[in-house]
Amino acid sequence: MSIGGAEFTSIGQGEIRAKLLEQQRWVSDRLQEMQQSDPVLAESEPEPEIGTEAWKDTTHAEMEVKKQGLLRLQKDAQEVINLLEKGLYGKCKTCGKHVEEVRLKFPVTATKCASCAASSSTNIQYQRAA
Repeated sequence: MSIGGAEFTSIGQGEIRAKLLEQQRWVSDRLQEMQQSDPVLAESEPEPEIGTEAWKDTTHAEMEVKKQGLLRLQKDAQEVINLLEKGLYGKCKTCGKHVEEVRLKFPVTATKCASCAASSSTNIQYQRAA
């Protein structure tokens, strides 16, 4: 099977799509669970105990960080589904070369070859340091 111009024998488009759709379902379920258990969004007590507000704020902040990570997973999965539909999955979105098969297996949301991914990581580190 050819994905992005490269031959893949151990992984196919159907398998990739199935993994991504399953990932999106899992993320949606986790987001819904988080929404229901977020103490800030839940019904509040008329007179909370001392320390309850601080606990709620801390727990809510932690949940927001986790939520952002889950939303990123969902966005990455949708991006790869779009690439599959356009026939571009397996090509580096930066340089256009083929993404190494091992990078496409896990995570299946890899959209850059190893070289471009390393360059991006280095650039981010330099931007944070500045």
